Order: sequence, then C-alpha cells, then structure tokens
Amino acid sequence: MDTTGQEVGKIETRLRQLGTKLDRLTAKAAEAGADAKLDYRKQIDLIKDKHELVRSKLAAFRAANGQKWDNFKGGVETAWHDLENAFRALKQDASAPPAANSHGDPLTEPADAKPNSDKEPI
Repeated sequence: MDTTGQEVGKIETRLRQLGTKLDRLTAKAAEAGADAKLDYRKQIDLIKDKHELVRSKLAAFRAANGQKWDNFKGGVETAWHDLENAFRALKQDASAPPAANSHGDPLTEPADAKPNSDKEPI
C-alpha cells in the first residue's frame, strides 16, 4: 500500500502528464477547421477547468498540514474521475466517423490520454 505522500505524488505526476497532453490537444485544435476548432476548444477548456480543480484540491491538502488524506481523498477522486470522463468524451467525439462527427476533422491524440489507464487506485 502506498503512503499518502506516494499517492499524492503519483496523482501530481499524472496531472503534469495530462497538462502536456492538453497542450498538444490545444495545438491540434488550433489547426482544425473553424467549426471543429470551436467545439474542441470548448471541450479542451472544460478539461483544463477539471485539471485545475484536481490541482487545487491537492494544493489544499498540502496546505492543510496534519489533516488526514482521507479527509481530502474523496474530493480528489471525484475531481479526477470527472477529468478522466472529460478526456474520454473528447476522445469519443474525436474518433467518431466524419458522418457522425460534424467536424470532419477527428483528433486522435487522446487515444492514450486516459490518465488512469492502468486503473491504479488514486
């Protein structure tokens, strides 16, 4: 079983990795057509908001010296799952066939962007 520090460290590492993937998605969205660009930008902005929420919850835990991880873990896990779901939604939309995807410009980058791909508990 991981210690609290190890558990938080793993989450922070995955958040940094997601931040890098978000930057790449933002660049790809900028290259997309106007309609796709607007839709992807909205989805990416939503993901960035969820990313920041997880970061802020971890920062609150670090600032609350001495409080138990259990007091924060539920909120962090919920925020993390919301972030994963937002990435999955973007992936699903981006991989839809052109007929079903009104953008006609699928982004395939999030195929490996699922941050918790090994289903390791948070």
